[in-house]
Amino acid sequence: MAIDSNPELILESIKSNLRPVIFHLGAVSFFINILVLPVSLYSLQVLDRVMSTGSLSTLFWLTLIMILLFVVAGGLQFLRSLMLQRIGDWIHTTLTTNLLPVALSHAGGNDNSNVQSLRDANALRQFISGPSLTTLMDIPWTVLYLGVLFVIHAWLGFLVTGGIVILFLLAWLNEGLLRQLAKKAGSLQIKGLSDLEFATRNTDVIEAMGMKQKLISRWLNTQAKAVEWQALANSRSAAVQGVTKSVRLILQILVTCISAWLAINGEVTIGAIIASSILASRALAPFEAAISSWKGLTDARAAYNRIQKTLQLTRRQEGISLPSPAGKLSVEGLTYALNNKQLPILRNITFQLEAGECLGIVGHSASGKTTLARLMAGIFAPTSGVVRLDGANVYTWPREEFGRFTGYLPQDVELFSGTIKDNIARLLPDALPEMIVEAAASANAHEMILRLPNGYETDIGTSGMALSAGQRQRIGLARAFFGNPRFLILDEPDANLDGTGKVALIQAIQKAKRAGITTVLISHRSSILQHTDKLLVLKHGTVESFALTRQLMPHASATLAGSA
Repeated sequence: MAIDSNPELILESIKSNLRPVIFHLGAVSFFINILVLPVSLYSLQVLDRVMSTGSLSTLFWLTLIMILLFVVAGGLQFLRSLMLQRIGDWIHTTLTTNLLPVALSHAGGNDNSNVQSLRDANALRQFISGPSLTTLMDIPWTVLYLGVLFVIHAWLGFLVTGGIVILFLLAWLNEGLLRQLAKKAGSLQIKGLSDLEFATRNTDVIEAMGMKQKLISRWLNTQAKAVEWQALANSRSAAVQGVTKSVRLILQILVTCISAWLAINGEVTIGAIIASSILASRALAPFEAAISSWKGLTDARAAYNRIQKTLQLTRRQEGISLPSPAGKLSVEGLTYALNNKQLPILRNITFQLEAGECLGIVGHSASGKTTLARLMAGIFAPTSGVVRLDGANVYTWPREEFGRFTGYLPQDVELFSGTIKDNIARLLPDALPEMIVEAAASANAHEMILRLPNGYETDIGTSGMALSAGQRQRIGLARAFFGNPRFLILDEPDANLDGTGKVALIQAIQKAKRAGITTVLISHRSSILQHTDKLLVLKHGTVESFALTRQLMPHASATLAGSA
């Protein structure tokens, strides 16, 4: 089944592809209910024909037919469950394939809503392949049982029809009572999970400043509110389910009572009493079960809405493949504001670098240095203006190709679980060993890596926690050098380095210059910045000055002191 490549249309594409499958599922459900329908007819025939004639052969053949029908019905039940399982797996795979790039592109900050959409895709799969959906699929076919009831006697048909209307109204009431409560509980649970994930990424800050108990109290308070809303929803739902159960049992008794009264008056046969009871039970059962399954339906609908919202997020429109750049950088009228609403973080930034030049960026805290680095790396889309590398817009450059030409070291270096080799190679499974060693040598990290227990095969644990902060920084620098990039962006590369590490960093910068790699370096240390060709001084998100390093360095001391 083909799927539209536009994430915004993915849900419509899924629904379009599922229409013929839903038709087949409906047909299977129809035949399942048709095959179960003769249970009531069997009871009718046994009581009215077998008992009156004493024909054991009739009893044998009726029973054999029923057994065969039940075997076929069981096979169809298995087929339907298997189809729903396959559909759930296919939808999950299709959604996650499209959600993951969007979630990763919009996962900045502390907002965890886009990652939540991946959990929502799993929740949809569980709903589709679970018992709730099969219950809902049986509801349309209650008309079969009602039809037979009307054939037996109109009063019985009208009675059960009225009961179905009552159960439907109770289901509607249950949905109305649950909708807002479940929404509030779900939002609080997602917030609590997001806060917990954020806390686990900042355990050092929490431990150092004694914030553990405060965070635990805050999380428990959020969870308590979520539990409170969920408990209220559950209590209301339980009340509706209790009423539903009572209504259904009362209707079952009334059907038996009225059919017995009709039999006494000679309007129906004795067998019709048992047959009517079975038919009424089958007609009412899906509606009763639907009420208990309503929470699953409500949760699935909320998950669908969150997925739809995530897929509507702006996704970069990538251009055509481009050759390896020489490295000429042009920043033209660059402005960036969060959500296009707040005051711009950067305003009208303009400068140029020739291929192979090294630029140092300095500025006070919150002047926009890191944001500028992310824009130059094509991570963010500018509010206005453009960043060009060899004339091409870095944001629309195909990410896989742009990554081969670019090395990026963020301010906070986080490594992936696995080995040092895996991280330097950017998770490329078939990376040549000589390319990995070359990248480490370019970052002057080769000897440091060899001193580790297993060298390049050292397992660094989750997020590289087996390494020191300085070692992670140097591995991150080697990762930036992997693949002989033509454009390097280094954001505070000396933040966690000791004296030896800083010397290695300076040597790496000098190597990059000799290799003709265009390099952008954010730092506040004059010992590092003096190796650059040009300096850009940012102040309050604007360019205060831009000139050759030898001209600007003597006048940048105040800025360097303020940014330290």
